[in-house]
Amino acid sequence: MPLTAFGSDLFTTGCAILLLTDLRSLARPDALRLSAAFGLTAAEARLAARIASGDGINAAAIALGISRETVRTQLSAVFSKTNTHRQAELAILVARLGLSSAMGQSWIGA
Repeated sequence: MPLTAFGSDLFTTGCAILLLTDLRSLARPDALRLSAAFGLTAAEARLAARIASGDGINAAAIALGISRETVRTQLSAVFSKTNTHRQAELAILVARLGLSSAMGQSWIGA
């Protein structure tokens, strides 16, 4: 992140600040918020939350008590509604929403 004029006053010899964030420790939006933000069904929102927490298809199927085929079908709908194409993209999107929420910003519509 480049230093602004105020930052230059504090860090006279630097030109940027490196900010590292452990995405695993961020609060993630719950299924209800995911549903509201993206128009997901309750089942799709629960799945999106599991994927964002690092579950793969098999683990999500077991945790949710549904078949792998059902997970794949729901995940396809989640990808479509969130404009993502891979589980990693979905996890990053949800993590960013969690970060915005944790910082006190409105993440719905972000």
